[in-house]
Amino acid sequence: MKPDSIFISRQIAAGMLDVSLRTLENLIASKQIPIRRIGRRVVISRQALDEFARRDHTTNYVSQEVAE
Repeated sequence: MKPDSIFISRQIAAGMLDVSLRTLENLIASKQIPIRRIGRRVVISRQALDEFARRDHTTNYVSQEVAE
């Protein structure tokens, strides 16, 4: 990957976020990360990936506090 690349592949994007390719594909499918198609290639804007990484994200984790 060139350091000044505007677009990056899904594999590189997954590595940058430290998530699996399947997780990245789920984020793309849920429209949390936008993609561009260049011919047959699916690429992600480096700026869009940076914006996603800086946003707050909700999780499905539920804290269970012990009542005292």
